[in-house]
Amino acid sequence: MTPTEIKSDPVVAWKLTVQAGKTVEVTYHVPVAAGVTTDMVEQWKAEQLTDAAAFKVERTTPPTLSVSTTELSTTEGDVTGNVGPNASVMVNGVPAVVNADGTWTVHLGFVPGANPLNVVAMNDTFGTLNTLSWNINVVLPPTGTVPKSPGTATTVPKKTTTTTPTVPSGGGGPAATTTSSPTVVVPPPTTTSPPVVTAAPTTTSAAPAPKPTVKLSAPTPVIACRQFSVTATVTGATGGKWTDTLGTSKTTTDNRLTYTVGVPDSAAPYSFVVTYTVVNADGVSGSGSATITVNPDPTTPDLDC
Repeated sequence: MTPTEIKSDPVVAWKLTVQAGKTVEVTYHVPVAAGVTTDMVEQWKAEQLTDAAAFKVERTTPPTLSVSTTELSTTEGDVTGNVGPNASVMVNGVPAVVNADGTWTVHLGFVPGANPLNVVAMNDTFGTLNTLSWNINVVLPPTGTVPKSPGTATTVPKKTTTTTPTVPSGGGGPAATTTSSPTVVVPPPTTTSPPVVTAAPTTTSAAPAPKPTVKLSAPTPVIACRQFSVTATVTGATGGKWTDTLGTSKTTTDNRLTYTVGVPDSAAPYSFVVTYTVVNADGVSGSGSATITVNPDPTTPDLDC
């Protein structure tokens, strides 16, 4: 027996090996100080049962997880979101930075259009997982515009009239004035050239390489302490990096990773996520993930393999 502490309350813990389909009953006695009544013991017992039930909920409930980013205008940028307390976050196999207030951020590369994301949050104390599928839409701005044609103005010539005075031949008396028909001065015709439109030069760039795809093949469930392999099928890139929620990180050109994993002291089944991430020649990343369940081996008496 090894004394330990749960929720700041000293308890007694055992490490037992129980065969599949069998049960074991354990009875222990707790000494109490003089003057302790039966009612006090019953109250303490009720408090322990309440705390134990709350602790069971805490260690089996996955952390809350959300994503805030939905659209970007560039082929790389930050994805943000929120996660519950005491948890870490991985997006397409890339660890995110988690702040004290529960907000998280990860910087990723994207391609124009839809970009699927696999977001995984893990409680760092109990290992419970919350997985969320998300999509980021990348809309790039237009590459150029054509200027408008300049307008043309038209001038209409004005009409002018000429008045010629006449004097009588006999002299004397007021001079008579005769008004002739107006003479219209028409300017010579002009030729208007059509406006010249100059189109802005356009630059044609090579289309980016398609986003690489990764598909993982992994057995599940597996038996603890027995070797198994996870294989990645990759299209559009070579070489990559293996990561998992157990803390493994390995960069390799080998698309196969071999595991031998143990079980916790409680000898209970548990799960972890393994991810393989690749980057193509244009710097665009792609990844694939698989969740693997590990069951204890009832034939192995020593669980610390």
